[in-house]
Amino acid sequence: MPVQVESAHRGPRISRLLLGLEFRRLRDERGEQLQETAKLLLISSSKLSRIETGQAVPRPRDLRDLIKHFGIEGTEAAARVRALAESAMEPGWWTELGIAMPSRLETFIEYENAAAEISSHEPIVFPGLLQTADYARAVVTDLTSTDAIDAPPIDDQVALRMARQEHVFDAPTPPVLRTAFPESVLARPVGTTAVMNAQLTLLAERSEDENTHVHVIPNSAGLYRAMEGGFTIFSFAIGQVPDVVNTESVLTNFFYTTEEVVAKHRALFNELGRKWLDRKESRDMIMSYRR
Repeated sequence: MPVQVESAHRGPRISRLLLGLEFRRLRDERGEQLQETAKLLLISSSKLSRIETGQAVPRPRDLRDLIKHFGIEGTEAAARVRALAESAMEPGWWTELGIAMPSRLETFIEYENAAAEISSHEPIVFPGLLQTADYARAVVTDLTSTDAIDAPPIDDQVALRMARQEHVFDAPTPPVLRTAFPESVLARPVGTTAVMNAQLTLLAERSEDENTHVHVIPNSAGLYRAMEGGFTIFSFAIGQVPDVVNTESVLTNFFYTTEEVVAKHRALFNELGRKWLDRKESRDMIMSYRR
């Protein structure tokens, strides 16, 4: 099934993935092996593979040759791939902020903006999309390593986090956000009492939004497998873009698209549903921690 051009506004990374999927579909329709197509186009197999997997955007000459090779000149399919190739070269909105950031953070933001559903387990602090500016500042101040050479300045990190919230929640079609965290996050002081009270109030207010599902895992739930670390699952309603899992720890930050890894984290998140409080119970517990 052809990918949809109107999905291209979701960001350059998603446009690259969609473009690659389209060329893979066209190649499969012709019954050609990747090596065969690459040879006919006089390009390396690795180059064509990078294009098909969304790791690279074809140069104008390669794009022209691909369109000609697949016999789609003058068709809607040609217009579709040209639009995707153009979108894949456009910078994301975050570049306008002029904030230097590590590539892993930029990748996270791209997936965050393209997702139809975001499911996360946050074992340490509240999710960035649900933080107040003051809470975010306290978090990044305490958790940013003094020897982190690629971390943006604290003011930039806070500004970026607020901008992320704006672009996600004010999007024409906001994603469904499902987040779960242990009760210990409610009890953990971050910043002053006033900062915590404002944060808890925002969290409770956001949890009333139709698309925002906030769940607390009470201490009474005991141990659960996911408590070993935080993770985020991005699901997309765009073509055949696969789900993506991001896992983060003090020393590592990885993205996975393999079905096995995604399925395991989906199972972990589903297990949380048997531990957490429902939305109203969670909201009541959140407000009970205000001081």
